[in-house]
Amino acid sequence: MATKVLVADGSMATRMILLEILSDIPECFVVGTAADADECLRRLRDLAPHVVLLDAGLPGVEEAGVLDAIARTRKTKAVLLSAADHGVLERIGAFSCRAAVDVVPKPSGPIGLDLEACSGPRIIAAVRAAARA
Repeated sequence: MATKVLVADGSMATRMILLEILSDIPECFVVGTAADADECLRRLRDLAPHVVLLDAGLPGVEEAGVLDAIARTRKTKAVLLSAADHGVLERIGAFSCRAAVDVVPKPSGPIGLDLEACSGPRIIAAVRAAARA
């Protein structure tokens, strides 16, 4: 069975890089993208992805708001992408943490132009782990 993935990041360039990384996972099918939290929440409801690649700095709402919605589905898991400090999971609370399988750093900041080179293999591993969780 194919793993349905939603890519949610505020940067179009980063979304494109993530789509390229995901194209290396044969069992992965990208069902949609989102540029902000409202769009992410709509697509989460409408597309029922198995995994959401979620920018921890997604415009529109704190990461906990989107993660709460993901946790409520009980079927979708998240892989957080963070340009911020590594304290993301401590900030979002225990309920939201149940939805987050991993936090992958964006080494060069919010627009992760080096994301594929620096974190590509980790993103692939995290998406596969989230699909199994």
